[in-house]
Amino acid sequence: MFNHLIPDSVQDCFKKGKNFLRHDAIVMFIDIVGFTTMTENLITHGKEGAEILSDIINKVFSPSIEAIYLDSGYISSFSGDAFTSVFPGNNAVSAVNSALRILNVFKNLKIKTKFGSYKLLPRITLAYGKIEVGIIRTKPQSTFYFSGSAIKKSTEAEKYCNPGIILTDEAIYN
Repeated sequence: MFNHLIPDSVQDCFKKGKNFLRHDAIVMFIDIVGFTTMTENLITHGKEGAEILSDIINKVFSPSIEAIYLDSGYISSFSGDAFTSVFPGNNAVSAVNSALRILNVFKNLKIKTKFGSYKLLPRITLAYGKIEVGIIRTKPQSTFYFSGSAIKKSTEAEKYCNPGIILTDEAIYN
């Protein structure tokens, strides 16, 4: 399980004593529209609402994460109801297949609870470019971060992406 928490590229870099890695990648950014409203509603219903929310999170995030790893990607970060994943290299087919699988998860998702029905849709953006992985070594615990043009382009594109759509940059087609 922990192998999924720390990407192989970060583990390899750390083991080799390196603090920086730069490579080409396709980055997928996913923001789940409707999640915040649903969460705010369900948490008003105490423990029962929290348990329902936990079940919904598992139904949404587990198959989405599985789709990413199935296509040789990995999660680089989570931020509330959004997450970023990286597909090393320039294999657009893998990244697009993963995005389509994730879109399918939501297409078939029906969320009906005793506290209401909810519609969740992802905004999915894909961008190709350079990414940098940095390791900050401290005692007793080190950390890592991701940055780069592909991450910046994919997160910025989210504001132009309608819910239920996959939006790619031009470099994906080339």
